[in-house]
Amino acid sequence: MVERCDWAKDNSKLLIYHDKEWGVKETNNRKLFEKLSLEIMQAGLKWTLILDKRNEIIKAFDDFDIEKISEYSINDINRLMSNKNIIRNQKKIEAIIYNARICRSIDLKKFIWEPFNYSRLDHLLHTGDYKYIDSFISKYVLQFKRNGFKRIGNKTLYSFYQVIGVINDHELKCFYHNR
Repeated sequence: MVERCDWAKDNSKLLIYHDKEWGVKETNNRKLFEKLSLEIMQAGLKWTLILDKRNEIIKAFDDFDIEKISEYSINDINRLMSNKNIIRNQKKIEAIIYNARICRSIDLKKFIWEPFNYSRLDHLLHTGDYKYIDSFISKYVLQFKRNGFKRIGNKTLYSFYQVIGVINDHELKCFYHNR
């Protein structure tokens, strides 16, 4: 039997997400933007809700095409706010649009990965030093905020770094731990 992280064992969607996406190094700018936007959508909610609505969210946001989203107007915000198949939080929707405008002018891959020399960091959660983790992630939150990104806090950024493979927090027993 293959061992996995405990959080992924009791839900088939989480299991697939764990095995196929979580912690897999992502360098494609569109996919990075998509994953960042989904983390923003998830803030304060259960990740399973995002997984349930993900296909509809992706469709509603034009496949997270940075150029298209950066051109969204109030009509698009209204369209998204009336879409019952997505998370209808106006502040989150506006942040995604605003962040797309920022992403048009930067290389998101370079912005995210260069500070880490394009290598992943292993197991910050497993150190148990939450003060260190908080101060570590706060430094990068400030980088995002200095560049103008909206709705990027410590938990959102940490989760984002986990999903895109910057931080490898797979449990030691997990088959993905040493990949």
